[in-house]
Amino acid sequence: MAGREPGYRRRFRPRDQRPLRRGHSPTDVARFVADTRTQFPGAESLPTLEMEGLVRVALGEVRLIDNLSSEIALQMQIVFLGKLLQDRDLTETQLEEFIADVERTAAEYL
Repeated sequence: MAGREPGYRRRFRPRDQRPLRRGHSPTDVARFVADTRTQFPGAESLPTLEMEGLVRVALGEVRLIDNLSSEIALQMQIVFLGKLLQDRDLTETQLEEFIADVERTAAEYL
């Protein structure tokens, strides 16, 4: 849909529940990543700066994760997906819409 941000960009939410969008500060991103790391025990082994970079790339910045291995990026994406799903407490219909949106976004990059 023209003029609409992909759904994954709308779904990142910092602690105060304001959506992260282009223009949010690195502090907002850092807060979101810190919150994520405290909620998911396995996330503390993932590199913080790279996690922040991955979120910022999802928000439209470029060239922040050029050296990030695909294995670590996948682990981070799984953790972020868990956080997004936990924060949103989606209904079944909303979850299906979210998954469809993720599939569409992934198809754009394949």
